[in-house]
Amino acid sequence: MIALYILIGLAILSVLVVTLRIGRREKISPQVKKKLLKMWEEVDKHDNDNQRVLEAEKVVEMLFREMDIQGSFATKLKTMEAFIPDKEKVWAAHKLRNQIAHEPGFTVTRSDAKHATKAFRKIILKYCS
Repeated sequence: MIALYILIGLAILSVLVVTLRIGRREKISPQVKKKLLKMWEEVDKHDNDNQRVLEAEKVVEMLFREMDIQGSFATKLKTMEAFIPDKEKVWAAHKLRNQIAHEPGFTVTRSDAKHATKAFRKIILKYCS
C-alpha cells in the first residue's frame, strides 16, 4: 500500500515538473522569439529540401533549449508531446530528419519536406507568435 502511495506521489511530482518547465515558455524573451522567427524565415528560403528539413528541426531544437527542456531531441519531444500541435506529424518529421542525417544519399521528396517543415513550423508559431 505504501508503495502505491509512493508511485502516485512520484507520478504527481513528474507531472508538476513537466508543467513547470513548459510554463517557462512565457519566459522566452521577445528578443529570442524574434531571433527564432528570423531563423525560421531562413528555413523557408532554402532551395534544398533536405537542408530545409534539417534546419527546421534545428530551430525547434533551439526553442526547446530556451524552454530548458533537457535531453536528446526525441526526449524533448516526449516531454513536450502534450503541448505540441500534431504530435504524430512532428514525430514523422523527426524520423524524416534522421533519415536525411544518417542515410547517405537519402533525398527527401518535395512533398515530404513540406509536410515536415509544416509540422515544425506549427511549434515555432505556437511558442513564438
